[in-house]
Amino acid sequence: MKKKDEIKVCLVGSSGGHLTHLYMLKPFWKDKDHFWVTFDKEDEQYKKTICSTALCFTIITSLIVFFIMILARNYIAQYFFSDRQYAYD
Repeated sequence: MKKKDEIKVCLVGSSGGHLTHLYMLKPFWKDKDHFWVTFDKEDEQYKKTICSTALCFTIITSLIVFFIMILARNYIAQYFFSDRQYAYD
């Protein structure tokens, strides 16, 4: 078994915030043999792609939940409150 000083650290993360978080751990890995594994993409393009995809997913999911709640508001009110008086008609 290797001693603490002989540990080799692999820092794995996607672009953007994850790399920043790994860098914040520098006090842990700075004195150890280490290497980085990340995407071979430009950070800005990666952020645009991921952020726009995540935003679309969030908007679509929110709209679906909104319409389900509107359509099923009476059932939801009855389930949670055992009374339909809280539902808007």
